[in-house]
Amino acid sequence: MLVEYIFIVSVILALLLAAYAAWSDLKSLTIPNWISLGICLLFPVAVVFSPQEINWLWSVAVFTGVLCVGFCLFAIGALGGGDIKLLAALSLWAGLSGIFPFLLTTVLAGGGLVIIIVISHALKRTSIESGFLINLRNAIRADLSVPYGVAIALGSITIFYHYALLSNLIK
Repeated sequence: MLVEYIFIVSVILALLLAAYAAWSDLKSLTIPNWISLGICLLFPVAVVFSPQEINWLWSVAVFTGVLCVGFCLFAIGALGGGDIKLLAALSLWAGLSGIFPFLLTTVLAGGGLVIIIVISHALKRTSIESGFLINLRNAIRADLSVPYGVAIALGSITIFYHYALLSNLIK
């Protein structure tokens, strides 16, 4: 019984850290390193106390691959360093079987987030003199900051849903 509780607590803590990363990125456009580190450190606890075997070797391989691709995305300015570290930390939890649903959900959430930010920016600038469509075009062309940690955290719902099923929290 204690083993199950330790597993559940590790999963909930990782989920809470992902949610805090989203909040931090939304507020300050930064994701502190300790959040990603905490998510990574909770993974071995989940592996040891899981009610079912977790293929941690594949998880480490997925983590490594995501981190390498992430460094390339950071180098070209596509994503920030905090986003990459959070994405890699959560991919450790996703493993091979969960990486594609996680990335797909993250990309879809990111697209929705960009649309919301662009429309919000255009609406703030709209006045009697300048119409919404002109401001929308300007917002699309503007270099707007996107707190992508929010999309990554939303994508992680697929990961933690899997772990909730694994622990029989959801049936």
